[in-house]
Amino acid sequence: MNQHILPICRETLQKRQAIPLKLAELSYVNPEAALSLLRLWGEKKIPISPLYEEILNHFETK
Repeated sequence: MNQHILPICRETLQKRQAIPLKLAELSYVNPEAALSLLRLWGEKKIPISPLYEEILNHFETK
């Protein structure tokens, strides 16, 4: 069986792994934003990198 493995950018993988923790942290300081971003992530309406940056922006603006 010949399976094709697509290369995944290590940075994107690290961001994806960090998103649950960052959303949990954000939920303590801005629950509404955390829930909104969680919904976007769960519904796959936003790519990983822009989502990660959006989460970080909420920490910078507080």
